[in-house]
Amino acid sequence: MKIEIEIADSKLENLSDSANDQLKAIYKKHIEDILDEAGRLEASRNGSGNNPEITAAIINDAVEFTKKY
Repeated sequence: MKIEIEIADSKLENLSDSANDQLKAIYKKHIEDILDEAGRLEASRNGSGNNPEITAAIINDAVEFTKKY
């Protein structure tokens, strides 16, 4: 699954090419960190062995966790 993110041009208009590339690298890593943590949270909460399902609440918890660490 591919996720695309739209950011208003007005927020990006003053970025140099290298700043744009760096921003992309940073948000990719940040989102991957959130998804990794969400997977760990889901696994720790799924004691019944059901199919894994990462919910919006788990994503929110993962975001809060990654902000702290």
